[in-house]
Amino acid sequence: MMKTKDKETAATRTQRRRASKLSGQYESVVRPDCCPKGKTRETNAVRGVLHPGLYVYKSAKLLTLGHRGEEHPDEHLGNSQRRPRGSNWTTLPRSHGWNDLLFSVPLCLCGLILSSLISGPAFADEPARAGFREIYDLARANDAVFASAQSALAAGREKGSQAYSMVLPSINLSADAKVVDSRTTYRNQPADSAYTTKKQNYDSESVNVSLSQPIFRMGNFAAYSQLKLQAEQAELQFASASQELVLRAAQAYFDVLLAQDTVEFVRAQKKAIGEQLQQARRMFELGAATITDTHDAQARNDIATSQEIAAINDLEIKKQALARLIGAPPPPLTPLSDSLEMTTPSPDSASEWMEMADKGSPLLRSARLGLQIAREETSKSRSGHYPTIDMIAGYNYSGVGDSQYNIGYDNTAKYAGAQVTFPLFAGGATASKVRESAALEEKTSRDVEDASRQAKLAAYSAFMNVTNGAARVNALGQALVSSEKSLDSTKKGLEVGVRTAVDALNAQQQLFSARRDYAQAKYSYVISLLMLKASAGELSETVVDEIAAMLDGGNGMRE
Repeated sequence: MMKTKDKETAATRTQRRRASKLSGQYESVVRPDCCPKGKTRETNAVRGVLHPGLYVYKSAKLLTLGHRGEEHPDEHLGNSQRRPRGSNWTTLPRSHGWNDLLFSVPLCLCGLILSSLISGPAFADEPARAGFREIYDLARANDAVFASAQSALAAGREKGSQAYSMVLPSINLSADAKVVDSRTTYRNQPADSAYTTKKQNYDSESVNVSLSQPIFRMGNFAAYSQLKLQAEQAELQFASASQELVLRAAQAYFDVLLAQDTVEFVRAQKKAIGEQLQQARRMFELGAATITDTHDAQARNDIATSQEIAAINDLEIKKQALARLIGAPPPPLTPLSDSLEMTTPSPDSASEWMEMADKGSPLLRSARLGLQIAREETSKSRSGHYPTIDMIAGYNYSGVGDSQYNIGYDNTAKYAGAQVTFPLFAGGATASKVRESAALEEKTSRDVEDASRQAKLAAYSAFMNVTNGAARVNALGQALVSSEKSLDSTKKGLEVGVRTAVDALNAQQQLFSARRDYAQAKYSYVISLLMLKASAGELSETVVDEIAAMLDGGNGMRE
């Protein structure tokens, strides 16, 4: 018996020395509320979670670390000095006592190291996160709407090439070659006449080259101006589509981040309400509270559960919207930096931004080009009342081969001169087209006026949202701090009996709302800043890089 005890003591001493090298004077940070009690066959054991996949066990004389999923080694031993079985268990000394080990910090670090040695790095397989610039690049490469805008730009640029055809000469070449089998029957000839029927077989060919150079064609001149304006309009429409892509990418990016934040906030609130519910039940069982507090906490917990379901559903929808934009399931996103710098627009004047929008908005400039195109269309319709003058030149050749009755010949002709055409009457179509074009021109003029007002309004709204948004973010940040202090004070008041459980639940709800509103205000501020730049036509690739740097905690934008 003595030998057995000495042998066990020696083994225990060896294990203690090995564990001491890892723990030293360190202790554990396991909280009592995450250490459920369990029993072995002969001794009570307390299990606390140090790290995912790692447990701490307390027996009569030993503390044991083990990997998740393994049975405690004491389960199959018959004495209180159970030793760890297998390489995944480490015995720690009890020199400081269980209570000291339970609440200290560095043993948790030791547990993390052991867990890493057992199961490998915890974050080795975590995918890389994508920032705003990466999402924008993916959208630019895969977005179907932007690809359509690129095709429209390529088509619009061809209008410039087509414009020159309205003033340059046109040259045509035609040629033909054929074999003719001719049969001619003469009427009223005697039956024995040799000229009753005549048959001929011969070949024929011809070549015709013609040139026409417009000298005076009002319709062509108007069409030339129209096509040039349409090519320029295509460039402005693509610039607007490029800015719209940045806004859509930013909106989808921040929608996902806000949805993720909402899920986290709801879960944190649900956890806190769950703790309040358990506390209310315990106080009711002890007679220190009424059943009303328990029912109120249960109702709040049920509402939090429904909010969590709705938040998760909204997150999945927002992810699908982002996937539609980038053409693939979205990667994990980089959250907004806590050091986001709130800047005021430069120039710091709404009227100046409205003036900039009136001059630089791509949509407004495109609308004004549309008005010029409508005016040229009216001129083109009026050209139907005017004559046209063209310079023409040509060369003709025709040849016929020998036949039984004819001798073959070759004929050539060359000509050059001017051709004038006077329109006399077209059934009233020309006058009707003029009236139609004039009405459409007036309509386009009104549309441009509305577009100008809309551009100024967009610039003014974005400017106010940026300036007031920065102040709102600062105010909500302070409100968040105040809500956290209010919750702490309410919990302490609940402990001493000056606050009720309902007060604690209300304070928790207020903190949740403050966190959600603060996150949403930051995202809205960045969106408003992008919209302000877009309203003046200044949302370029450089601005995208500056925004990305600002979101990552950089120096922000250069206004």
